Amino acid sequence: MTDIEFKEAFVSKYGIDLDSALPNDGRYSESNKIKNYLERCVDLVEMKIADYNPFYNYEDMTERQVSFFNKAVIEQAYYMLNASDVTVMLGYDPVTNALVNIDELRRRYIAPMVERYLTRAGLLYRGLNRRKEDTLL
Repeated sequence: MTDIEFKEAFVSKYGIDLDSALPNDGRYSESNKIKNYLERCVDLVEMKIADYNPFYNYEDMTERQVSFFNKAVIEQAYYMLNASDVTVMLGYDPVTNALVNIDELRRRYIAPMVERYLTRAGLLYRGLNRRKEDTLL
């Protein structure tokens, strides 16, 4: 999915224009902020898939899997827009002096709906004795 398709799909699903919704705080370069945001979301979704499927390759996905993958990326973008990018949080709240466990932060870096989309696409399947040459994708 291109950054233009991503932006249009996001507006279509959530009615939010990412150009104005994404912060101008230096996390994403102003000229490429949609593209950079998309790449970050794709990286996180692919990292989740790789946790389960070490032989994952985007090029090997079926049309159905690509469709669910794109839905997952859009959902992850919405999650991060509302909950921030949990992967860059330290887990320390200076107001309450509380510390969030690192395992809890790891559980929260992916939106729950992203996991559902990826499961429906069959991308979070480890398989038994799975070897690259046995992959049917």
